Amino acid sequence: MLYIKELKPSIWAVPGIVVPQYSSVTVLCRGPPGVSEMRLGSRESSEWFGKIPQGPQETVEFPIENVTLTSARTYYCEYLKERAWSAQSDPLQLVVTGVYKDTPSLTAHPGPRVTLGGNVTLFCHSAHVYDTIHVFKDGNAFSQDYLHQDHATFLISPVTLAHGGTYTCYGSPQTHPLLWSLPSNALNILVTDAALKDIQPEEDEPTEMQVPSAEHPNEVTYALLQPETLMGSVDPLTCTFKDDSKQPCVYATLTSP
Repeated sequence: MLYIKELKPSIWAVPGIVVPQYSSVTVLCRGPPGVSEMRLGSRESSEWFGKIPQGPQETVEFPIENVTLTSARTYYCEYLKERAWSAQSDPLQLVVTGVYKDTPSLTAHPGPRVTLGGNVTLFCHSAHVYDTIHVFKDGNAFSQDYLHQDHATFLISPVTLAHGGTYTCYGSPQTHPLLWSLPSNALNILVTDAALKDIQPEEDEPTEMQVPSAEHPNEVTYALLQPETLMGSVDPLTCTFKDDSKQPCVYATLTSP
């Protein structure tokens, strides 16, 4: 068989590569202009599905109307151009969920409300013992660090605003890594900013003086004034402050009009 060293095709799935059992999914393959045929194959089978592109489009759709256990495979595509087949695309692993009917339970410790910069641990519990636990955030794989784990705990540290969202987890056995359990309950992680502490004045700091408002027209109010701001000649008194320093000060009597 003749192969050409041209651009290899791309492959993806809609709505995604993680698909519930008995639902539908479409695998798409795209090649360069001038493709005369596109075909879809898998590592688990020698069977090929070929299609001829219609019109000038370079993308070919391969729908799977009823996803079953046998749909969970590693797919790739090739295209025919000028009587030669291209190299294979990157592999696409299609995962089927709901194969195992137990529903895992996802919890957060110390709780789902997390302070920015703090720590939170996710626990994925299941009555069935799985070899691998998969964690998803907002419908997507959380990250490569957390996607495949051989234990059920996931430490997130330090927590950032990007960690807020809805999490689910799945389980799968080592013998069938593309067959997953039902999704767990949805766990909403809320990230909050650090709580502001009550600001109290230091013991040695002077506090701001509050002048009460006059409740009677003839009520007298005393105010501490700076001598340099006064006009005229005033004999200041001597005030003693907390640090035992003595500075001139003036008390003036203010009356309401």
